Amino acid sequence: RLGTGHHNLAFTPLSDFYITLQSDVLVDRIIASMAIGDTGTVEITAPWSANDLDNIRFDQSADVVYADCAGVHPAKIERRGTGRSWSVVEYEPDNGPFFSSPTTAAKLSVSHFYGNTTMNSDVPFFNSGHVGALVRVFHEKQSCQWKLGALDAKTDAVAVTGISDTGTTPPLNGDTGTTPSGGGSERAITIKGSGTWSGQISVEKSVDGADIGFRQVSSSVLDTGHANDTGTFAFEFVDKDDNIKVWYRARIQRYTSGVAVISITYKGGGGITGHGRITGYNSNTDVNFEVLSRFSDTGTSDNWQEGYWSDARGFPSAVALHSGRLFHANGGTLFGSVSDDYENFDDTTIGDAAPIIRTLGSGPVDNIYFLLSLIRLVIGTTGAELTLRSSSLDEPVTPSNSAARSFATNGSANIRALKLDSRGIHVQRSRQRISMVGFGQSSQTLGDYEGTELTLLVPDLLKAGVVSIAVQRMPDTRLHCVLADGTVGILTYEPNEEVICWQTWTTQGSVEKA
Repeated sequence: RLGTGHHNLAFTPLSDFYITLQSDVLVDRIIASMAIGDTGTVEITAPWSANDLDNIRFDQSADVVYADCAGVHPAKIERRGTGRSWSVVEYEPDNGPFFSSPTTAAKLSVSHFYGNTTMNSDVPFFNSGHVGALVRVFHEKQSCQWKLGALDAKTDAVAVTGISDTGTTPPLNGDTGTTPSGGGSERAITIKGSGTWSGQISVEKSVDGADIGFRQVSSSVLDTGHANDTGTFAFEFVDKDDNIKVWYRARIQRYTSGVAVISITYKGGGGITGHGRITGYNSNTDVNFEVLSRFSDTGTSDNWQEGYWSDARGFPSAVALHSGRLFHANGGTLFGSVSDDYENFDDTTIGDAAPIIRTLGSGPVDNIYFLLSLIRLVIGTTGAELTLRSSSLDEPVTPSNSAARSFATNGSANIRALKLDSRGIHVQRSRQRISMVGFGQSSQTLGDYEGTELTLLVPDLLKAGVVSIAVQRMPDTRLHCVLADGTVGILTYEPNEEVICWQTWTTQGSVEKA
């Protein structure tokens, strides 16, 4: 599965070979270029410039490195197999995170239910920075179209609720004729088919849920319950299970050829939230749009939400894996993915596994410079250090049991922090001091986090300004602090032996930043 980006995929051919590319979605997937390369050094185009290198924050999960950088689209570095194949692709969650409400008073609409289409605004709203942004729109009623062109291809499930207020069930119309009236019933549903196709389409019902328990509708309700052969069909019926929520869908039960266009109309309760991604800017009222989940209407709606991340809104500046979630920081907001699903921010997820979105509400938190996964998630901002915590027992953080609380006000420089066993090392905002964070030892901080200055006895040693830090663990633990004047401050640190010693190191050549 290849994301949007650049790939170098290695294999050893034993004879002539063919490359097949396949997509199972109804939106364009474009290959910009493809070539057979050479052996030798692997070089892959990356989204960062040399000026961005100091701002990259990253964390690794198995063969994937997640990288955030202020002002640059989040990315992933992927390794495949034995390490011969590499990719650098965009990190693009398809379902969030979204703002909780519209960001302007605009009303939005799409030109088509699915595929590549356009999105329009009734007032000037879009700008070129919205390209790549997610947008979701809610429409009342559950109506949509699907293209089915394979065995077992099926529509999404439509939920039917309410009560029936007609005494008889309208008959199946088959492949011809007009659709009978549902008599205004809350449980009346219409299914139509068109296109050039050959096979058998069944109507199925479930009382268990939108994804499970579907059975073909019995003959007592829908005659034969399916449409045979080719051409156009249309029928309407009234579900008789009053006050029970049920789901209906159409499925290709037998397939020969062609593509059937299925439309389902249900004007009772409920609605559908469709969403997609902006792919091109045409004007401040018109953008190109790819639909990721289907829309039920092409009319305008003022119930919509914009994605948090884009050139227009900014991108995350820090990332860390913590407690089974992938966390990102953007401005003063912290985003945690669905538990054990690092590219899922679906806010309809139920329970403790749902995504976590928290705004750091106090102090100068416009810039989050690092996230560090210790026993708790440490958040380094311009003016303070905070931890994301649950209860005093340090239970797993959840949407309902998590809060960001400050424990120190040293402030952090825009330099990545490092993990040292159960503690963290970061550069203070003056760039002349080094701080260590971890659980406190004094009676005042026992059981909570505290910040300890490691340069307290040598306040002038790093006065040239730290530009980078790195930790060495063998033969002993040393912290290397590269300074702006080319020298290096080195801390030898062995807390179990009560060893803490600073020295400076110089060389006739240049020092490469860690």
